[in-house]
Amino acid sequence: MLKRIYDFIKSVDIYYKNAFRVYFLGTILSIIGGLFLSIYILFYDGYKWELEIFRFLLLNLFLIFMALNLESINFLKDNKLLRYLLICIILIASGIFVYDIIPIDNSSMDIKTLQYIAILLASIALFVSFNLRFNFYSFFDFVGSAFFAFGIFILFLILFVISCISIDFLFRVSFDEIYYVCCVCVATIFFVFFIGKVSSLNHYLATNIESISKITDKRINNLFLIFSIFSYFYASILILYFALLFFGILSPQYSAIHLIIWFSFFSITLFWLNQSLGSKYLGKLFVTLLFLLNIIALYSIIIRIYEYGFTPSRYFVLISCIFLFVSIILSLFGRNYLKIVFYLFAILCIFSTFGSLNAIKVSIDSQLRALKSLEMTKENHDRISSIYSFLIYYLDEDELADYKTFLNSYDDLHNKDNKTYRYYSRMPQVISVYGFDLFVEGVELDTKTSVLKGGNISFDLKNDSLIISRNEIFIKIDNFYDFMKKEMDKILNEPCKICPLVVEVKNGNKKLKLYIDYIIYDDEKKIIYKIGFNALLKLDSKANNPSTTKAL
Repeated sequence: MLKRIYDFIKSVDIYYKNAFRVYFLGTILSIIGGLFLSIYILFYDGYKWELEIFRFLLLNLFLIFMALNLESINFLKDNKLLRYLLICIILIASGIFVYDIIPIDNSSMDIKTLQYIAILLASIALFVSFNLRFNFYSFFDFVGSAFFAFGIFILFLILFVISCISIDFLFRVSFDEIYYVCCVCVATIFFVFFIGKVSSLNHYLATNIESISKITDKRINNLFLIFSIFSYFYASILILYFALLFFGILSPQYSAIHLIIWFSFFSITLFWLNQSLGSKYLGKLFVTLLFLLNIIALYSIIIRIYEYGFTPSRYFVLISCIFLFVSIILSLFGRNYLKIVFYLFAILCIFSTFGSLNAIKVSIDSQLRALKSLEMTKENHDRISSIYSFLIYYLDEDELADYKTFLNSYDDLHNKDNKTYRYYSRMPQVISVYGFDLFVEGVELDTKTSVLKGGNISFDLKNDSLIISRNEIFIKIDNFYDFMKKEMDKILNEPCKICPLVVEVKNGNKKLKLYIDYIIYDDEKKIIYKIGFNALLKLDSKANNPSTTKAL
């Protein structure tokens, strides 16, 4: 038993040696990231330095693949000192650039978030491309190495979780942080193993590339046969759906574009892997079928964009369709095209998030053009409402200044055609919690029932007063209902109806700040039906009697 364990360690030791020998900087950065995350988990101290550590880990993840890409390029092989010096300079410069675009707030999908995701995906695609040979076997072995390392890691996690649960049950020993640290360390070990496997694969293919033509393992062939049967079955479902739509037998309920896209990505990858087997499970006829499905998806998204304009999701669907279209064309007529496919993927990732044609800018410009072209009629109400919400989410107050008159006209139309007037206030992207000890998000107060409770916080609307309590400590706002009705009258008469509404109360050591999210209000009857808000509270007073104050 011990001898077998020793032989196993000896057999995988070569991969770790190759990882340090070929991808030294990438391996070192991987280990640094794993150790840093482990130390942070062990000495976790609330939310202190959480944002900075989060940004450092994201930066480290990018630098790992950046280093792997630079070390994959064979330049200055005779002068290692100069080579690594240049690589370090490039890593520092790219790190400074990427650190500035790392998202600070992960609650919103802004342009910086998209840019980081895109540049990370582009780095991964380049790493795959740099390590491919023009033989499909290299792609098969690359994907196989990744799935092998990931699969063994998942198997370890399952067994480790079972062991931890059993030890906790038998001995009442809680692992807590140690469990997460072990997971991080093992993930780092398997990632370094994957890097070493790639370097070993490159050396093997460099000496045997001409003699490798196809894989003959029957078990792998049987596995691909199962995947191929699934692909034909799923393709037949999509074809049947569109045939029924074409003949008017079935009416469309939802868009099927996303189904075509994920299936096309899955099937074209399976086709590339299938080429290394030399089998005919998925041939050119099947790729032609994918081409027809992709034409349907491309046509559908173009029509959708023509009718309703660009949004970030439609933009990326269009980019995905273009990528799949080119990939399928190359698969039908090209030879030795895998590198080109991954280069194209990296280019599209950068193109779609950087420069003047990025997804957010194109979408905003498109929706603004649509907004200017629409007439203020009841028939266009839903369309204008959708654009209104989109602009409020993506644009700042200053950027919306030129469109306030139009948006106010929309509000007037909405109020005219509907007895219930719904006021939306634009929430700030960052809410400062300094001086407060509790943040309650997504509260809705129904004035008919007068009570809303959530968690250990109680919101009661009684006798025209809002009472907020926690652990028998109260803060009370008198005349809250009348105050909100007066605020609604102000809002209806203000030139800007998209400004945030904030209610702030202070009484001794107790503080309350309400960020009003929306109000459902009947303008004719002057009745508030519902109020949605987020609340910041500081209720640390030892007194149990309610504190009373008027709304500010």
